[in-house]
Formats: sequence, C-alpha cells, structure tokens
Amino acid sequence: MPEADSLELYEKGLAQQRAGQLKAALQIYNVLLKRGANDAALFVRSGECWEGLGDFGRADEAYGAAITRDPDLDLARRRAAALALRASEIARTAGQAATADDLRHGAVRYLAGLGERLIARGAFAEAEAAFRDASRIAPGEWSLQADLGRCLYEQGRFAAAERALRDALALAPAEPLCHFHLGVLMERQDRRAEAESAFRQALALAPGLAPAAAGLARLGVPAQNPP
Repeated sequence: MPEADSLELYEKGLAQQRAGQLKAALQIYNVLLKRGANDAALFVRSGECWEGLGDFGRADEAYGAAITRDPDLDLARRRAAALALRASEIARTAGQAATADDLRHGAVRYLAGLGERLIARGAFAEAEAAFRDASRIAPGEWSLQADLGRCLYEQGRFAAAERALRDALALAPAEPLCHFHLGVLMERQDRRAEAESAFRQALALAPGLAPAAAGLARLGVPAQNPP
C-alpha cells in the first residue's frame, strides 16, 4: 500500500479493529482490497476481524491469502495455526471427532511450514519454538522430532538434539532423514564411528540421498562398504 491515502485508510481500519469495531474495520479493509491492495498484512488483519466475528471459514481464507502473498510472514502462519486449534476444540465439543482431528493436523502443517521457512532463513531458535509447538499437538510425528533435532544441533545444543533425534528414530526407524541428521550431529561432536554408521544407514535406506554420501566424504571414508 504505497499511496499515502491508502496508508491513512489502513491506519483507520486498524484503529477501528483495536477498538473492537470489527465490522467497521472490515469495511475499510475491503475498500483497500477493492483498490487493489495486495499486502499480506492487510489479509492478516482481515482474518483477525473475521475470526473475532466468528466466521472461521473466511478467517482461514484470509490467513491463507496472506501466506500466499508472503510465505515468510510468520504472523500469518501462527494466526492460521491458532485458528485451526480453536476450531478443532469447538468441533470436538460438538462431537465431530474426525473434523477436530483434521483441524489439528492443519494446525501442525501451519506450524511445521513456519519452522521450515525459519530454518531456510537460518533462524534456528525461532524454528525450534515452532517445531516444539507443533510437537505438543502431534507428539507422535517423527518429522517434527527430526526437524527439532536439527534446530537444536544447529544451535550447538547437542545433548538435547540427540534426545530429539533418538525420539524420531524410535517413531520411525526406517526413515533415512532421521539417520542422516543423527550422522550430522555425531560428526559435529567428532564421534566419527557413530557418524559413519548413521550416514551408511541413511544411504542403505535411501541410496540416492546425496547429503548422506557427502557426510561420508567429509569423514574421508568411501560411500560403499569395503568388500
């Protein structure tokens, strides 16, 4: 929203929203949208208003639009995850167990997506928080534990990382990425034999996993076991 009048109108909408005048705020935001405003923050604010009015469907659409326009807008993913959890509790109270489970899975997807974007930006502490939030919702999901382990070893917290990765392996012993991340962790602690074993196990499960082969190369050992 580069134009001064649009910025002024947005501020008026925000003031209405903060005063609890959600319908009035939405009217202003809709005017901006009709003018062609395509700012992700505008969709987040619209979503908050719809959520406050109890229209969860439109709120989710607005948060989704914000994520589409700016995948790195952390607030949009967190708002969407919180909305999904809120809707899940309502569905469960209404006896709609399957719908409630679907909504909880949606919340996990939003938080995992947030964690992945944060990892891509090198924000490992923030990513850790996102994966911990997701793990509290879905404690049996191996990929969340594996990603959490990576966030921890990237911060040099090796003991905590090993616990997370061992948990991931207990949940999914045949997942090559669990073994790969364990290999990286062991390598960083100069536990070379354990690192080699983990990388080899990752390659045995996924022969095309290039990062595992690269891990063996860093250790100075051949990718293939000697005859």
